[in-house]
Amino acid sequence: MKIQLSMSLLVSDRIETLGRCLSSLKPLLRELNSELIIVYTGKSEETLALAKEYTSHIIPFTWCKDFSKARNVGLGAAKGEWFLYLDDDEWFEDTEEIIRFFKSGECEKYQSATYVQRNYLDWTGRIYADAYVGRMCRLLKETRFIYPIHECLSPFMDPQKRLKSFVHHYGYVEKAVQKSERNLPLLLKRMEEEPSAHACMQLVQEYQNRDENETALKYCRQGLKMAEKEQRIHMHELWLQVNFPILLASLGRKKEALKEGERLLRSPRVLEVGEAHIHGILAEICWELNEYKKGIEHSYGFHRTMKYLENHPEKAE
Repeated sequence: MKIQLSMSLLVSDRIETLGRCLSSLKPLLRELNSELIIVYTGKSEETLALAKEYTSHIIPFTWCKDFSKARNVGLGAAKGEWFLYLDDDEWFEDTEEIIRFFKSGECEKYQSATYVQRNYLDWTGRIYADAYVGRMCRLLKETRFIYPIHECLSPFMDPQKRLKSFVHHYGYVEKAVQKSERNLPLLLKRMEEEPSAHACMQLVQEYQNRDENETALKYCRQGLKMAEKEQRIHMHELWLQVNFPILLASLGRKKEALKEGERLLRSPRVLEVGEAHIHGILAEICWELNEYKKGIEHSYGFHRTMKYLENHPEKAE
């Protein structure tokens, strides 16, 4: 019988979250023709014993500061028609929608799928930010992970199914600086070897986490210039556009933030979603500058663009 879904889990020694992660995968293992592959980078016998309760397919891997190399080990062992990956510090709230996606045959219409990663910003679970992540796709001969840090699947093709399922992720609580110490050298190396707007976006995020906003601004400018040379407008360009005036304002350069934000609004590379974000940001900056007339204009611009997006959901998508 064919395996519908291969799940690959990168495991270190985070025993406090691994149990929840593995337990959340039980319904998928029970209801679907599926397999679980664990790529183990840790050293704890306790962690290894817990992993063995769920699968015998455990591959030891010596950590080499390259997430794609570690992920590709699990990918190379996968035998499913579809492939899903996650970390040992995140767990699904509910997997019923994913189970229906495969059992109903709806998966035949798609090449990939996204679901929500709920990133908590404190331990109470009340403050969080949701982000759609591309963690599931058809397994092709050419499917590979790329980038040593913030790795992703390639190719990740259309059509994509957007699932409402979500994972809880507490990995960023009180660990932003610690993760930055790990991530920055890898990102700077990638930027040196393969400079891109995408890498710039990730560097901006890391320097923001460290409150080094001058350096973040430098990479934001660089990323925007590089993105302009790309034929397609990607998510990372949208992110850089929106965060450019925010960074300037955070450095006390609010008049410059207003000027640059309005320049971006005239750019043909700003999509409607970005336009709405920028109008909203500039309305707040105008309030702080006592530029009330301009602030009203940007408030109108925000609501006008949001109304357009409500009437054109394909543009919002």
